[in-house]
Amino acid sequence: MKAQPRGFTLVELLVVIAIISTLIALLLPAVQQAREAARRSQCKNNLKQIGLAMHNYHDNYRTFPPGCVFHSSSNSSSPWSEGREADPCNEGLSYNVDKDAVCWSWNAYILPFMEEANRYETLNVGSKPGAVIEQAAGSDSIVGTTDDDHELVAAFQSPIDSYRCPSSIGPQVNDKVYFFPDGCYASEQPDSIQTALTNYVGSSSSTLIYPFLGAGTSCEMDGSDGILFVNSRVRMRDITDGTSNTILVGERGYGFVRDGASNPPGIDDTSDGGAAILTGWTYDDTNGSRMGFAGGRRGINNFATVNMFGYNSYHVGGAQFVMCDGSVQFLSENIELRTDGGVNWYDPGDENSRNSVFEYLISRNGGEVATQF
Repeated sequence: MKAQPRGFTLVELLVVIAIISTLIALLLPAVQQAREAARRSQCKNNLKQIGLAMHNYHDNYRTFPPGCVFHSSSNSSSPWSEGREADPCNEGLSYNVDKDAVCWSWNAYILPFMEEANRYETLNVGSKPGAVIEQAAGSDSIVGTTDDDHELVAAFQSPIDSYRCPSSIGPQVNDKVYFFPDGCYASEQPDSIQTALTNYVGSSSSTLIYPFLGAGTSCEMDGSDGILFVNSRVRMRDITDGTSNTILVGERGYGFVRDGASNPPGIDDTSDGGAAILTGWTYDDTNGSRMGFAGGRRGINNFATVNMFGYNSYHVGGAQFVMCDGSVQFLSENIELRTDGGVNWYDPGDENSRNSVFEYLISRNGGEVATQF
């Protein structure tokens, strides 16, 4: 008599399911870590490409690109205008004056060296940005009414993969700021347009972002101790602390909310990446997170205070930076940072304002060289 084939018992089936579940639980973190490692590697490659583009720009023009180029105008049509000429280099900028503060950012000037020459030509980078914005926005809506207008809108808003960290969340365009001919604002305005989002911002100062924040107003070389700031023209020979010891560009993620923030978060509570191509000062004081550059006073991944004009990333434990020699370094969020400097702690021209490793890495010519970080 043939024996009947024996099937699985319920207990055996449950054991098999438990074993498979355990294996999945063990392997899933490894898979996630492998994916993040790949994203971090791509982010590093993006920064290397930016560093190479910066060097190519320097080879052609004998200087690094400006952090942004400001065009002053006394004939503002801004609804917030008080009839005064914006002059950030001498007066500084605040949200209660006529700013006219919309500028081409450094990342617009290196587009030809990022395989984006067509976009550069379409945007007519270097001309007064207000006229280009007005043409792109059209007279009645954010989308232009002619083929040229549509082409301009695409040039402003099409994502630039090399300007985005794969680990960072966020929309294709920076949805927190609208640029219009006289400046920028956090909500849609007549003749306004949004731009592509970027997760990479230039190193402006070891302290704050002049002339946009703090007591400083100067656009001169001694007004900011970083590389990219308003109307900057920093050359290799100006980086006397060493190109391998000086930060050029770092990361800023999208969607961070600081610890202890209000619900919903206030304008000072969030970090929303940067706006590619254009930068400026917003009328409702959501300034730093929209700019193409950053100050070092807030450190890395510092969410205990205002972080919108600092550095942060979705990489665990820190953020990546490209140095002035083109190398890419991962800097820990625990890097030494002190904010208890001298009386003039906000002044990058005061050597007493820099007293920690992170500040030394930002300063181009302070004589404080950090060799281990």
